[in-house]
Amino acid sequence: MAERKKVDWEAIERDFRAGVFSILEIAKQHGISDAAIHKHAKLHGWKRDLAARVRKLVSEKLVRQEVSKPNASDEEIAEEATVAPVRIVGLHRRDSRQQQEIVERLMAIVKERLADDSVKPGLDDVRQMSGIMRDCSMALSKLVTIERQAYNLDEDGRRPDPIDEIAILVVSPEARGE
Repeated sequence: MAERKKVDWEAIERDFRAGVFSILEIAKQHGISDAAIHKHAKLHGWKRDLAARVRKLVSEKLVRQEVSKPNASDEEIAEEATVAPVRIVGLHRRDSRQQQEIVERLMAIVKERLADDSVKPGLDDVRQMSGIMRDCSMALSKLVTIERQAYNLDEDGRRPDPIDEIAILVVSPEARGE
């Protein structure tokens, strides 16, 4: 009979509560099923209560890593840490404008084609134009979200997760264009 593998539930609980890895990832790391973790967590009342705290600490450490001065003040740290995010948000804004222009041009082509009374579109043409309009609508929906984030326009005061905001700081200098 096959011997059962001993499961390190204490390590799994630490990973679970920290909230850094998905439950599926924790399951892979420990060689068990995600269903087993869900069941065990429910049975023992585990909560992923440390996730926000861990994200905050990671965010703070990432900011401090970006600072070149070892004994920098909080003001100097904050000032240096804004350089890369400001540049990247500027790039996001530029990219969203360019993408908006592309979507508008595609929509104009479809509109022009439909307005041309000399050409009676066939079923394949209608399908193709419908597909273009569907893709344009999806692209616009995503662009609106990206643009609202880039310009910080959310009405309800929600901000992106701090780890998302600061994650760009860990991108290599080459990827950031530095």
